[in-house]
Formats: sequence, C-alpha cells, structure tokens
Amino acid sequence: MRHPTKCASRTIPLVIALSLVACSGTSSILPAAHEHCEEEISRYAGTLHDDGRSLSVRGYGQDDEVGLQNASIASTLCVLDALDAPSSVLSRMETTRALDGTQDATADGMVYRWSYHPNSGMNFMVELQGD
Repeated sequence: MRHPTKCASRTIPLVIALSLVACSGTSSILPAAHEHCEEEISRYAGTLHDDGRSLSVRGYGQDDEVGLQNASIASTLCVLDALDAPSSVLSRMETTRALDGTQDATADGMVYRWSYHPNSGMNFMVELQGD
C-alpha cells in the first residue's frame, strides 16, 4: 500500500532493514518502522512500547493546532505504509466514527487498534501478536 507521504523516498532502506529483521528472526519490525518514519513521528506523536513489540501514534483533533493534526495523520500513514498494512485497515480507519469506539484488525502477525473522535483525532496502535 502506498500513501502520499514524505516517507516514500526512504522505501529502499526500509526494505533492506525489514529483510534483515526477517532473516535475523527478531521482532524489530516495529522499531524499524518507527525509525523509517522518524521525520513524521515527532516526539509528540509516536512512541514504541513493550521493548519494540508495540507502537502507538497519538491523535490530535480539532481542539489541537493544525500542525499537530497533520503530524499525527502523516505518522499514521507512514507507519501503515512501512508495515505494508493491508489497504482494508486504512479503509476501515478512514470510515471510523466517534460512536464506533475502539476498532481493531489483525493481519500478517500484527494487531492494529484505533479510535477516533473529532476533538482528539485518530489514536492508533499496532502490536505484534504473541509468539
């Protein structure tokens, strides 16, 4: 899945990094995605948790500055792109309403969770499924 983000120019290094991850058998795909999206994931928007087994992107909504809203959206799109998440996950995220509560999807050994509210924006987390 490709999204119109600045991270597209760093695709080749990420592919190499993810290939090394796959060959080494480690669970560092999320730290690699975090590093790949470093420009989009500012200290305000994205955090690694649980020794690199989960990654969250904080949402910013209409109550926040426009620049923060854009940083949050760019971070989420970059992470989804870096993980080659199925387009169905993005499609479901785009149509989530505040009344829907927390949503989730599972694909390729990862669990994607998100919620949306106009005031606080889209809060997003991806976790590696248990070994």
